Amino acid sequence: MSRLEDGFSLLECLLVAGLSLVLMSGVTTHFERLDGHRRVNTQLWEIRRGLELTRSMARSQGQIWTACFSDDDDRCVRSQGVRWQVWRDDNQNRRLDIDERAVSQVVLDGLDLWIKLSASGRRYVRFKRSGEALESGNFLVCWRSGLDYYPRKVIFFRSGRIRFSNSAEQAKIARDDCPESAAMVVTEMPT
Repeated sequence: MSRLEDGFSLLECLLVAGLSLVLMSGVTTHFERLDGHRRVNTQLWEIRRGLELTRSMARSQGQIWTACFSDDDDRCVRSQGVRWQVWRDDNQNRRLDIDERAVSQVVLDGLDLWIKLSASGRRYVRFKRSGEALESGNFLVCWRSGLDYYPRKVIFFRSGRIRFSNSAEQAKIARDDCPESAAMVVTEMPT
């Protein structure tokens, strides 16, 4: 019999299988990273759209409007938020009451979210009728898996301007600012 009729040797089959496993593990890691980046960017756009809607409603209605992450009881929270909501908080209790109507309630993508305004301790963002924010700060959204992490920010100013962080600002965010658990959102006062 010739070599072609014998087929592949056991060594050749094991070598091909080993190389395939190495390549597949690299592809899996790459897709995990891409999915983490996609989740962070999707969350950033939701936050930005919510802030823009809050600003727009304040200007068009001529009243103060509020946006925050809330728990199942519709209270603005620092951690474990389940939805992002925008409403006019007429009684200023930082809770969506039965007589108050939310113009937007976005259920979050299964991410654990923590919110904190460092200097003021606030759990919400408000815009006044001129379109200016009553608070300024930023939302930090992080994805982290092992040593790999991906941080981005939505920055809002008292002037009402809202923007994403640039790559130079992202490079300054330390790995320790992104917790090991699921994505984390933190609001801070800008420096």
